[in-house]
Amino acid sequence: MRNVLRAGALFWIALFLLPPAMANVPGGGSRGSPVTLAQEGRLVVLANGIVTATIDTAGAAVLSLKYAGHEMVSTSGRHSRIYFSMSGGKDYEQPAHCVYSVTRRSPDDADISCKRIYAPGDKQPDIDVHYVLRRGSPGLYVYAIVSHPPDYPDAGMGEWRMVWSMPDEGGDALLERIYVDEARHWRMPPRMTSPTPSRRASRRSSGSPPARDAGDIRL
Repeated sequence: MRNVLRAGALFWIALFLLPPAMANVPGGGSRGSPVTLAQEGRLVVLANGIVTATIDTAGAAVLSLKYAGHEMVSTSGRHSRIYFSMSGGKDYEQPAHCVYSVTRRSPDDADISCKRIYAPGDKQPDIDVHYVLRRGSPGLYVYAIVSHPPDYPDAGMGEWRMVWSMPDEGGDALLERIYVDEARHWRMPPRMTSPTPSRRASRRSSGSPPARDAGDIRL
């Protein structure tokens, strides 16, 4: 019996200083510009008049995500794209040599697939990353299907994550506040700050969240 892991995430941008966009309805709406899909080589651009996403289909990564014309992805530094990665150390891997296909396409929405089929040398099984854009939606949806057919070699996945670094504006991260729940919410420290050993110990003993680079969001 095939084991299947489904993981999903949603890019939602709530920028109150930006002008309101037409048909800015969570999940999309019937109004607004139709969804367009344009391909040039391995790059695909999804747009709906509110959001424009440029996707590298071979690596299942988002190179650019613009909301109302504002770039939401860092264009410099360690993470100049939104990407998936798995595990760590010798088992670290990112999706590669993905096969692109269109799962659904209409004026109301588009769903594209970036599927990596296991090949000898890969550390993880099949990975199928989907990006979805809907008419009138202010966000880009993403979901992934990770499957391990019974005839594949044994494999394990210690962690499955999405890494998204956001651009700086005057030295501050574009989105610098983290909200997990009522007990865990804080403002990120300045970019590239690192606590001293004594501060790390203090944070662990107090239960405070560890400091990390501002704008480096992992889902």
